[in-house]
Amino acid sequence: MIDVTVTTRLVVVLGRGRLDVDAAPYVERAAERGVPLLVLTIGYPVSAAQGDFVAEAIDRAFDARVSLDAILLAEPAELATHVTSADEVAVHAGRGRRRIASVVALARP
Repeated sequence: MIDVTVTTRLVVVLGRGRLDVDAAPYVERAAERGVPLLVLTIGYPVSAAQGDFVAEAIDRAFDARVSLDAILLAEPAELATHVTSADEVAVHAGRGRRRIASVVALARP
């Protein structure tokens, strides 16, 4: 038996505001690389765009057999407990994009 440990993930951070992003490319990239997909949604209540992204990601990940976790965070500061330096991170947000990106950068020494 061979044990394999995956040390990288594909992380998508969804902030508030206008989101025009499709889950398909992220699920496909995770499937091609054989890495888990983590979707971090910031803010409660979840916006329609955030909810649509997560629902699409779940459907596509199931079909592609990609491991997917989706976590709702109350604020950007919580990103530090979920993002590591080994993760590939994509941030999609409206006005809060810079703040989210800076928190992600600080969480990845």
